[in-house]
Amino acid sequence: MDFPEQKPGMDIGGNKLEKLEILQEDGSKTGVVMERYEAHMAGALHGVIRVYVTRIREGHLEFLIQKRSRSKASYPGYYDTACAGHIDAGDCAVQTAVREMKEELGITAQPGDLTYLFCQSNDWLETSGEKAFTDYERDTIFWYQKPVITEKLVLQKEEVESVAWYDAGELEIWAKRKDSHISFTSREFARVLSKINNLLRQAEKKES
Repeated sequence: MDFPEQKPGMDIGGNKLEKLEILQEDGSKTGVVMERYEAHMAGALHGVIRVYVTRIREGHLEFLIQKRSRSKASYPGYYDTACAGHIDAGDCAVQTAVREMKEELGITAQPGDLTYLFCQSNDWLETSGEKAFTDYERDTIFWYQKPVITEKLVLQKEEVESVAWYDAGELEIWAKRKDSHISFTSREFARVLSKINNLLRQAEKKES
């Protein structure tokens, strides 16, 4: 029986292998690099970015939320931040955020367009996909508030099924429901919302 040739840096299906830096609790690098699958199976701490995209519509703050592709290994069909992704070995968080926004949404952003909000570490048993694993992530959270024309977004169908805008208050209530099918926690969203509201108030004071 002939087996397909596996090229360097690619899996058997021809997809690029993601290599991740394994981190210490404080976010510093251990010097160990693992493939994404190995890091997940080992429950090893690795870096992830999450980008919250907002707009003000009729005086109300709204968030752009994506519905994850149903073919995703984790949280298929769940609702998530506008974009998210693993930080490849050798890359930094803001580089990854810029890349993921382009790949998943077709948004061309510059590093200076992204506002850093905070970092957090999370670990949980991931059971939504075909195989359970312990996902141990150090998330770097960014905020993007430049104008976004929804109709001009180019979605990466392997990652994103659809996107829609949601009112911040309604989203906060939705995230608290046990059956929300949202992949970010209500605690994370409350912290994001607090940070963004504070920054918006500061900007208003400067303008007045």
